Amino acid sequence: MAKLPILAYLLCTSTLVVAQGTTFTQTTRDRINFSGLAIPSNGTLFGIPGESGQVLGDTYMDTTWQAANVKFYGKIAGTTDSLAGIPVRLDMRANEIDVRVAANDIRAIKAQQVRHFIINNRLGGTSQFINVREYRGDADQLSGFFEA
Repeated sequence: MAKLPILAYLLCTSTLVVAQGTTFTQTTRDRINFSGLAIPSNGTLFGIPGESGQVLGDTYMDTTWQAANVKFYGKIAGTTDSLAGIPVRLDMRANEIDVRVAANDIRAIKAQQVRHFIINNRLGGTSQFINVREYRGDADQLSGFFEA
């Protein structure tokens, strides 16, 4: 009769240990092993939670103003559907294109209004960015631009 409570105790503690155990994928094990750390025999890694994520640097693809040709989905100001040679920069966080109209006049254009734009880059060439709306299927869930 004394064996029954001991057996029940062992059964309960063994299931708790199994329930709390975590398994590592092979990739995680390799990263730990190649960095010189050893995986503890109980399979639990302890750590200190870090600070929450934050943006480092600028939210702009390029902080300098670069000349660009911008093509819109509809007509702007009722006359044209494109602008040529205007200074722009791409704000990736706000998902907008900033246009410098004058020295103290900057306008923001939402990405949903822009079909594509071709911008000069620092290497002397050009980069083309196409709105993800131009692609169908899985891209319907996305917003922003693909670089072509």
